[in-house]
Amino acid sequence: MTDYDWKRSRQHRWRLGLQRQLSSSLVVEVAHLGSYTDHIAIFNGTNITRRLDILPEKYWASGLVRNNALANDLNQSLPNPFNINNFAALQTSNPVIYADMRTNGFFTNSTISKSQLLRLYPQANGLTEGRDPSGEQVYNDLEVTVTKRLSQGYSFQASYIWSSNLNRTTRLNEFDDFLVWTPSNTSAPHNLNANFIYEFPFGKGRKFLSGNKWLGALVGGWQISGIYAKQSGRIYGTGNWFYYGDDLRAIAKETKDQTVDAWFNWQLFPGASRDYSASNRAAYEARIRQIVPESVLQQMGNICGSGNNQACTYTNVTPTNFQPNSFHRRVFPTSLNWLRSHGRNQFDANLLRRFSVTERKTLEFRLDLINAFNHVLWDTPNTDINSSNFGKVTQQWNTPRWIQFQMRFMF
Repeated sequence: MTDYDWKRSRQHRWRLGLQRQLSSSLVVEVAHLGSYTDHIAIFNGTNITRRLDILPEKYWASGLVRNNALANDLNQSLPNPFNINNFAALQTSNPVIYADMRTNGFFTNSTISKSQLLRLYPQANGLTEGRDPSGEQVYNDLEVTVTKRLSQGYSFQASYIWSSNLNRTTRLNEFDDFLVWTPSNTSAPHNLNANFIYEFPFGKGRKFLSGNKWLGALVGGWQISGIYAKQSGRIYGTGNWFYYGDDLRAIAKETKDQTVDAWFNWQLFPGASRDYSASNRAAYEARIRQIVPESVLQQMGNICGSGNNQACTYTNVTPTNFQPNSFHRRVFPTSLNWLRSHGRNQFDANLLRRFSVTERKTLEFRLDLINAFNHVLWDTPNTDINSSNFGKVTQQWNTPRWIQFQMRFMF
């Protein structure tokens, strides 16, 4: 269902800057930019929704131990009180509704899960508010910019931005009344940009070879420009993982230690199956002994072994035993500000040469080098804890070096 009378989004924006002119062509600016947006109903092209037929919080498991008993209880099948046979009177009193119910499996099934019967409005399967205008976004940054206007044949601009971009567009659990604040997946806390233009001082009207017609025509008219960008990597989402460490920051690796094979310390998650083999448990078992306290195994009870009915030990646990079962509330953040993908580090260059054909006609040659140094920008790592690629980066995100030639005649 959608309430078409929802509150429309509104945004407040402000900017305060202080400039200082250091010379006739050099300016420094320090500024703050901020914005606050509320009543967000659509974020990044996706509606913010709210489930109305929630399963109340009291029925959900919590903690860092898999709860098979609760999941089995809520998933058990019971006689369906909404079976169409219980609404035979509708066949005569409202045949249109009765005909529609006959095509809906919810009313024709003879059984129904216990969890469905415990939901609010159990007769309204999947009842959802399709557009919930309760989202918010807050952006703040500090900007420092140095600008050199074009004079003496060159110009440049360098800027550094430190920013914070937070969204409130996600619920951790379906029964939560309120959305939670998370870092935006488009945020880049550190952003350095620089660009320049330099005209070579040779040829007509320049400092050198201005009076030498033939030599000035040969080496004059050249210009080089470039753009350099370096910024923090993107936030990536995380699963509902069991983690028994004391410090969440230990999950992140130092930039110098990150590799495409292990972008973060995936080994800290016992639910990861990347190194598990039923026929050779040595690697997995050695890792589990280092990260899972024995007290946790004791709390897990009899959910291990081939029949999931034996006491858990280091010699019989599997990755699945360290993963939440159905109806387990969120116990791990949806994202962490220090878990980010590869940071951008790219230089684009341009080389330009103008030839004067006549006084009003000019031929221009241009060479563009996009990602001139062919720096690889890796995509976000795999965060599927059941994948053999968990923690790996498997593809490039940016465009490899791109060289483009252009010729233009202006008249």
